[in-house]
Formats: sequence, structure tokens, C-alpha cells
Amino acid sequence: MSKGETMSEKEETLAPQGHPIYILMEEHKMLLKFVDELRNVLKEIKPAKDFDSLSEKIKQLNHIAEHFKDAEKHYLREENVLFP
Repeated sequence: MSKGETMSEKEETLAPQGHPIYILMEEHKMLLKFVDELRNVLKEIKPAKDFDSLSEKIKQLNHIAEHFKDAEKHYLREENVLFP
């Protein structure tokens, strides 16, 4: 990476849009966003004392969990593309 180059600029040069590596990198970014979302939800849940008020947070956790279940497909594709 050159001195003035940002990380996102370097990532864009690794593979053109539509290339399997590009797609895997975009999926990876989405997974990292879900990790951040999970951390934020957990920070909000941790201090809560009334579990009845957490029903919306539980729905968010279930939504995030579904995405992590789907992540297995991402890692399988990643294995097949990077380590055939």
C-alpha cells in the first residue's frame, strides 16, 4: 500500500467488481457489520434488568443469528475459490 493509499483503495485493486474474490470480500465486509451490530445489541442488553423490555433486542439477535448461519456458505465458497 502506498503512503497516501487508503485500505479501501487497496481492496478495490485486488479484484474487479464481479470477480469471485471481490464478491467474497464484499460478503466478508457484511459479516463484519453483523459482528459490530451484535456487539452493539449485546451492550444494550447487558445492563438491562427487565427482560420483558428486551423483546425487540431478542428479535435483532435472531436476525443476526440467521445471517451467521448463512455465513457457512460464504466460508465454503471462500475455501473452494482460494484453496481448490
